[in-house]
Amino acid sequence: MAIGRFHVDPQAYQRPSPSNNLAQWGVTGEVADPESTPADVARLARDPEAEVRRRAAEDTRLSPADAVRLLNDPAAYVRGTAIRGLRLPARVLAGLLHDRDTACAAVTDPGIPVPVPHRILAAAAVAKRPPDCRYQPAELR
Repeated sequence: MAIGRFHVDPQAYQRPSPSNNLAQWGVTGEVADPESTPADVARLARDPEAEVRRRAAEDTRLSPADAVRLLNDPAAYVRGTAIRGLRLPARVLAGLLHDRDTACAAVTDPGIPVPVPHRILAAAAVAKRPPDCRYQPAELR
């Protein structure tokens, strides 16, 4: 069965999950095709299916603008994949590193120079804990 440029094997189809890839559940197409163009990947980044958008977020041909747009995706695992990708501009990545909700995922982006997480950890180690924090090191009491 063909759906657009995707080919679905009904025998192999399973409900997609963030840990599956398209080939595992019977779909092959532009994201899996090494000959796809960046325009194909950009179109798939706007696909209604979250798993297809996640795979587009992983693709090295995705433009930085589309990667930034995927940061607002309704599916959390698509947002996480976009955060951990290599295509975010440094300014956007810096903002993600300073946001509590996204810092854990953003710090895993392999595009971050090694000294940056070291500076973040050093700053966090000397930061004063809020008074309602249950654990406070002895030097801060």
